Amino acid sequence: MIAPIQTDLADLLCGKRRFPEAMALLDQAAPIIRKRYPDQAWRSAWVVNRRGACLARQGDATGRVLVNESAPVVLQRWKAGTIYGAQVERRLGTAKGLPDGTRSQ
Repeated sequence: MIAPIQTDLADLLCGKRRFPEAMALLDQAAPIIRKRYPDQAWRSAWVVNRRGACLARQGDATGRVLVNESAPVVLQRWKAGTIYGAQVERRLGTAKGLPDGTRSQ
């Protein structure tokens, strides 16, 4: 259970602009998630999606790429009306530069 918690904590730290700590937690969580949940691709994609969002907040353009590439995997499992799906949809909107982070239809 530690890796999902690390991922959540990384998201909070990134929101507080504590980027090095956030990225370190994501670095720790990613291999644990892959090993613990090998048949649940959405979980690894979730870590990538959060990494992308954090990189984008830092002004790193690769963050948008990561958000866009990981989103379909998460959304295949979690639709927009779920907490995971809604967060991915918001990140997609942010990645597209929409001011409120909502995804254009």
